[in-house]
Amino acid sequence: MKIVYTCSYAFPSISGVWNRVENLAKNLILNGNEIHVLTSNIIAGTSKTTKSYENYKGIHIHRFPVKLKLSKYQLVFTDKNFFKTLEKIKPDIIDCQTYRHPEARAALFYALKNNIPCILTTHAPFLPVEVRGKKLSTLSRIYDFLIGKRNLKKYDYIFRISDWELKFLLKLGANPKKIIYSPNGVPEKFFTTKSRKVRNQTILFLGRIEPRKQVHTLIKAFSKITQKNPKARLKIVGPIENIKGYKEKLENIIRKNKLGRKISFLGPVYDINKKIKLINSSQIYVLPSTWEGFPQTLIEAMSLGKCIVVSDCDGNRELIKNKKTGYIFKIGNVEDLAEKLDFCLNNDTSKVEREAKKLAKNFQWKKISNDVEKVYKKLRKM
Repeated sequence: MKIVYTCSYAFPSISGVWNRVENLAKNLILNGNEIHVLTSNIIAGTSKTTKSYENYKGIHIHRFPVKLKLSKYQLVFTDKNFFKTLEKIKPDIIDCQTYRHPEARAALFYALKNNIPCILTTHAPFLPVEVRGKKLSTLSRIYDFLIGKRNLKKYDYIFRISDWELKFLLKLGANPKKIIYSPNGVPEKFFTTKSRKVRNQTILFLGRIEPRKQVHTLIKAFSKITQKNPKARLKIVGPIENIKGYKEKLENIIRKNKLGRKISFLGPVYDINKKIKLINSSQIYVLPSTWEGFPQTLIEAMSLGKCIVVSDCDGNRELIKNKKTGYIFKIGNVEDLAEKLDFCLNNDTSKVEREAKKLAKNFQWKKISNDVEKVYKKLRKM
């Protein structure tokens, strides 16, 4: 099959959406399929652009200049060359990544006009107001009412990456028979690598460092446990998004609590071997976010048998059951997080870690890709 994916960013950009596309493509190519990606020419997080075409690991990446930037992820790049490229490829299937994105809507109408099966992969776009902000939340509701409700009914199938999205899709009038659960996964190497059982009192945060991730809550909680656990160390790994002086805010908390020697900022780690080594060498993995869609780093830590502590938000709750596959604390509650961290540092959590690792096996990319391909083949026969 010739399969087309549309998304805002692709290689060399780093993003959750591209991560899904790349991993699906890798497995689909092995099964003899031809993969094309239609995307912007911008490198995510920068003002840099890259070449208009590239064959990356067998994936044909077609890039188009951005005409308008509606938000960080919503880009308008569907010019006449976008449609000419689709005409040249003659796809058997189109899988549009992310609801509300301009390229997804453009590709849908091209598919309808040319009788090509078209799928939408949602990527958990239903953010709460406190995360998205009042202005963007209002615009999102207007889009849903005027455009989204009609468009959702036109896709042949909708892949939702999480369970909690279902209620939102049904509220928007999507056909429940056309909604398929298709979560994100983690690479095979996380499952084939031997887990290291360590009790070195190292706590790890891995992800974007921004207000929504609540790293400030984690640092404050860490400060509270250091007196009882003087050997405890906190590693904060990921790119810093200095929104409203967030970097300075974190530095001030560290300085005020004299934690400079106990906390390390290690920058982003994208290499899979380095990431596995980093997770494997930590005792506890913490994800304190205000909101998560379906956190891949959480599954990665689970697959390596780490002790997990997460906030009580939708995406985290879907994977972690308190005291069964990890430990849950109330969002933004420093005292609750400190209590959970202290417990995990000083008690045997082996049984919970084993259950988390067992659950993580459901999220292997090979299995997910095979399930996705079955849907593609079904549509092609219809």
